[in-house]
Amino acid sequence: MPDLDPRRSSTWQGAFAALPQVAPGRDAWPGIAARTPTPARGSTRIARFARRPGFGLALAASLLLALTAILRFAALPHGDVPGSGQDSATATSLKDLYAQSSRLESLLLLARDDRVLSASAANVGADLDARIAAIDAALAQPGLGGQQQLQLWRLRIDALREAGAFQSNRRWLAAHGERYDGALVRID
Repeated sequence: MPDLDPRRSSTWQGAFAALPQVAPGRDAWPGIAARTPTPARGSTRIARFARRPGFGLALAASLLLALTAILRFAALPHGDVPGSGQDSATATSLKDLYAQSSRLESLLLLARDDRVLSASAANVGADLDARIAAIDAALAQPGLGGQQQLQLWRLRIDALREAGAFQSNRRWLAAHGERYDGALVRID
């Protein structure tokens, strides 16, 4: 009979070989499967509808249409650039830009999905985030005039639109089983 004490073996292989064989207990899956009720395949109305040809494409198209409508709503003009003597108009225009920026940020949070990213998509997303962060840092500087604030907020909104378009394109591609792969080489 072999020595059953694994500490007395001189090698790992010998120690593992000296361990006693343990047989697994009874398999529990057949009992669980027998007690679990299973509905007939496609018995629900939603399952039958989801199996129709083109369902995934229709779902992706409706999501893209909804995102486009929200982006267009956020892009509505909210007044012209006020002259230098119109402080109340500047404040009103800034309030409109704040609201538009807030809507775009909310949309971006909904569209963003960072669970699975390719390296190129992560790079583009990081560049867009860095651009928004640089604009935010410029907006945080004290002593900005009304025109400078308007210009920076417009730049921020443009950057948020680009980020939203990028994220919604990634979602659209993912819905079609594709992924975002940027160019490996850029020729200027």
